[in-house]
Amino acid sequence: MPRNIKRAFDIEACASCKPGCPLMASHLSVESRRSFAHCIRHRAVFTKGEEIYSQGDRTQHFYVVSSGWICLYMLLEDGRRQNVGFALPGDIVGYMSDLSAELDHSAVAVCNVTLCAVDRAAAGMLAEMPDVLGQVTNYLLWKTVQARHLITSIARKTAVERVAYLFYELFLRSYLRDPEADDTMAVPLTQSDIGDAVGLSSVHVCRMLSSLRGDGILSLRHGRLTINDPDRLGALASLDAESFLGGYPLGRNSDHSGDHGGNRAYA
Repeated sequence: MPRNIKRAFDIEACASCKPGCPLMASHLSVESRRSFAHCIRHRAVFTKGEEIYSQGDRTQHFYVVSSGWICLYMLLEDGRRQNVGFALPGDIVGYMSDLSAELDHSAVAVCNVTLCAVDRAAAGMLAEMPDVLGQVTNYLLWKTVQARHLITSIARKTAVERVAYLFYELFLRSYLRDPEADDTMAVPLTQSDIGDAVGLSSVHVCRMLSSLRGDGILSLRHGRLTINDPDRLGALASLDAESFLGGYPLGRNSDHSGDHGGNRAYA
């Protein structure tokens, strides 16, 4: 067993679905979360900069992010790197329909990360939980739609539009987890992380952030992102918040209080 995997997971605590657990704001309904909790066998802890798994690995687990951020990336043969996404609390990472297949990407902890690990044997239990399996499948399809939009953003949008898209998407995903949060969130990403995600150099990212800050749209200081003008950011990103949030598998689930955003500018 990898040294990161600890047999210290409290299944009963997870099954109780206490407020604050990332699964409370994830892709599963209340009853499905309680069922899924019995598939979680271990807790995995990784420190900032530590590889969780590598491209080409055959992992024995997939994970639900409990805390922290993860960068997902692919390496080309010449060593060039492309970040293909960031996993936030409640997201699933390392899932393959064939758990014996090689992973096509790597995952590294952007900050200290705690993961709920589901091993291969426990994953087989999902076949006996059609409601849970269906919701996990819907979540993975939603992530596929996200990936298509990100590819379009990188391929066809201007530099400032790419940066705007990345931050607006992250902001909306954060809102899904905490609808009561204000317009400021922690973003533990470096300019290099951002550049590798949107296909820009760190210098170019710095210029785009300065432009967005100068226009009064957003600011990123000391790891804190503040959205000053959500409407303009959404327009620049060409990302409709209602469609994005409504496309989330439980976008209209009663687990989330009220309409998305209520009277907030990006609702």
